Amino acid sequence: MGRSAGGCGRTPRLLSGRLIRGGASAAASNEENYLLQKFTRTVMGSPNIALAAGFPSGTNALELARTLRDIDGPAIHEVREADCVVVIGANLKESHPILDLEIRHALSNGAELIAFDTRQTELAKKAGVWLQPKAGTDHLLLAWMMKALNVERSTFNSVDLAQVTLRTGVVPVEVIRAVQLLEKHRTGRIIVIYGSGVTHYPTALETIQAVRSLARTLGAGVIGVAGEGNFVGSHDMGVHPALLPGYASVADPEARRVFENHWDVTLGDQPGSNYEGIVQGIKQGQIKALWLAGEVPPLPELANLEFLLVQDIVETEVMQYAHVVLPAATFAEQDGTLTNLEGRVQRLHQAIPPLKLAQPGWIIVSNVAQQMGAGWFYPSAAAVMTEIAAVVPAYAGASYDKLHLTGHLRRFESGTPVQTNGFNLEENPCYSSDAFPLTLLTERNLLYYRGVCLTEQVDGMNLVKHEEVLHLNPDDAVRLGIGDGRLAKVISPYGSAEYVVQAKDGSLPEGTAFISFNRISSSALFPTLNPSAKAYAIRVETLENGGK
Repeated sequence: MGRSAGGCGRTPRLLSGRLIRGGASAAASNEENYLLQKFTRTVMGSPNIALAAGFPSGTNALELARTLRDIDGPAIHEVREADCVVVIGANLKESHPILDLEIRHALSNGAELIAFDTRQTELAKKAGVWLQPKAGTDHLLLAWMMKALNVERSTFNSVDLAQVTLRTGVVPVEVIRAVQLLEKHRTGRIIVIYGSGVTHYPTALETIQAVRSLARTLGAGVIGVAGEGNFVGSHDMGVHPALLPGYASVADPEARRVFENHWDVTLGDQPGSNYEGIVQGIKQGQIKALWLAGEVPPLPELANLEFLLVQDIVETEVMQYAHVVLPAATFAEQDGTLTNLEGRVQRLHQAIPPLKLAQPGWIIVSNVAQQMGAGWFYPSAAAVMTEIAAVVPAYAGASYDKLHLTGHLRRFESGTPVQTNGFNLEENPCYSSDAFPLTLLTERNLLYYRGVCLTEQVDGMNLVKHEEVLHLNPDDAVRLGIGDGRLAKVISPYGSAEYVVQAKDGSLPEGTAFISFNRISSSALFPTLNPSAKAYAIRVETLENGGK
């Protein structure tokens, strides 16, 4: 701890990067997240606190984060009671199996399903209506449906079905069938679920705006599914370079004053760097020290740091660059809370004592702060939650003595409205070019969820792991001269890799490819990129040996 404090203290700037994923997401409790961002902002005087697995960087990133504040949807178990379920951009069997199971229950009870997905997933096969739009064009289909349902006419009246068909690739009869299904269940219970196939495109805000318009009109519930176990909670706690706990803007003097009074510090009014900014800062020598909690790609730039502190529950590749490694306790070895996609704060109860030198993350952060003279004293995780409740009113009912089996639904008062800049019907992203004529869709793998640091430790998981396969439309495969089961070279603007080709099922539209990644970060295809979007431009070439 002393060496950790010394390393942090001797550097001019500290940037805390966090990847909350897999088993590590359970270890990264709300209490740990809150203290880590507080440490970064108060002890180190830096605004640079970020999620490595957050929303894609870009002009919409801040507004997308704010959409989490407005969670007010149905409970997960209520999905099975729906009469109609609409799933947009979410392969729930891979990303959220429990929600997928709830939808299956609903279908067995007679519910009907509308699925928006460029790929014919298992869920799409079960849908009464499967809409297969081109990548990033869901908002256009929703806009036409809004017009057909006579919703917000001033916004959607100019939508032309012929143009929507041309730009999305979806035939009118299917869109009309979807509208008819919604009309049929208008007096029943409709639930709309959207995932990273919405949030990880440049058109995310337009699509979310349309989803919410649809929900208001039909009285539907909305569930947005996040990628990580405590993704919602981490944002609630202020793990964001531009947002304080409770989604308060760092640029808002009144909001800053609340935290300055509680923390007895003066906070800056400028946002910090996101994950991409951190990596660039390291490359340019502007970042001298880094605290990494959870798995991140073993970027070679990390070797340039004067001090790297790595905190994790298992040994990872990034530790080869670390000056100090602090072993963290797993979710089973600590008390704490997590916040799920419903906005439900749930208790973690310590089941076993931490092994060997491991400690809960909140204790690690608190001890380093004490070593640096911060004067922090938290006798328990419950004491941290008491402070959280004092600065984030939505968590006021989340004290440990009140959190029982059902948890606490945190609900925020209306804050700064999410800025959508209107509904842009002209937004129509293109992910291909002459040099890279195919659009590659990416998706997480259920068995190796966003990485391998935990699952590769389990022999049984290694026995059943998926081979990474390049899925091609059969017509594209014929045009490229690549047979099914053959090796092909996939080239992106960032790198290249070889994959076995599968081109039999025809579930992809022409011009589109698909790979389910075990580890997309620092892969040979994206060696210098932490891909957070869902679509990329690529080209595919045959290998001279054409081997299998």
